[in-house]
Amino acid sequence: MNKTIKQSPLILSKNRRSLDEPLNGIIGLDTHINGLLKGEQNLYIRGHIYGDLDLQGTVYIAPEGLVKGNIIADIIIIEGTVEGNITARKKVNIRSSANIIGNIQSPFIVATKDAKWEGEILKINDRTIIVRRYREKRTIKVKKSKNRKSKSL
Repeated sequence: MNKTIKQSPLILSKNRRSLDEPLNGIIGLDTHINGLLKGEQNLYIRGHIYGDLDLQGTVYIAPEGLVKGNIIADIIIIEGTVEGNITARKKVNIRSSANIIGNIQSPFIVATKDAKWEGEILKINDRTIIVRRYREKRTIKVKKSKNRKSKSL
């Protein structure tokens, strides 16, 4: 039986706020990993990781993803839950569904206005940290019936 794998929605277009390259490592929804993960590729997390991540790429934590451990990567995009310290060499993007308990270190931090985290923003080698907040503008169109118009949620 051949299964068709849909392309991940994580290769975001350049006019979006995050990725321009594919996330080729995937931790699936029903996957639980204990221990240290090290590597040089991008990683998409839908499952649960109990341990530290040390990657030379992008880490994308989906809304259903959970990481209980420290994360070190070039770019870290969080929509899920992180319980641990976050260190990004380039950028951290915290989306509205994120729930973070831990300190954040990065030269550039982008967060939705309603992003939730408990912890401190720490400087890296006395460099200036740029923090930008934005309002989530994505909407979903829902068609009710032929007689009704589409509605933004």
